[in-house]
Amino acid sequence: MGGLTEDILPLCLTALIMLFVFNFLYMKKASFLFTYLKEFHPKIWQELGQPTPIGNNSPTCQMKLFHYLKDKKFENVGDPEMIRLCRGMRSLLTFGATGVAVMFVGLIFIAAGGMTASTK
Repeated sequence: MGGLTEDILPLCLTALIMLFVFNFLYMKKASFLFTYLKEFHPKIWQELGQPTPIGNNSPTCQMKLFHYLKDKKFENVGDPEMIRLCRGMRSLLTFGATGVAVMFVGLIFIAAGGMTASTK
């Protein structure tokens, strides 16, 4: 292994651990949001495809939720608790995407370092 690869590997492992933690937090916050929507905003819950943490968590529901969060449609509802939950989920999605990007770049450097070392 080359020097650059040895420097990047801990970063990739840290990003992987970070992704697991943020995934857990995201699922927990999503569960709270789905329950909250079902109880206090059933129309929005139905528009999002009636998402649940386990049973009806299809890619279609996830994309509807992603666009709902991305477009900040939750701010139009005027419910402070819902706004707090949705902003937290947006933050977790941002951190998660950053973690994926760091891992991807790190893996490219590791692969490039491995190819460079094998050609010498």
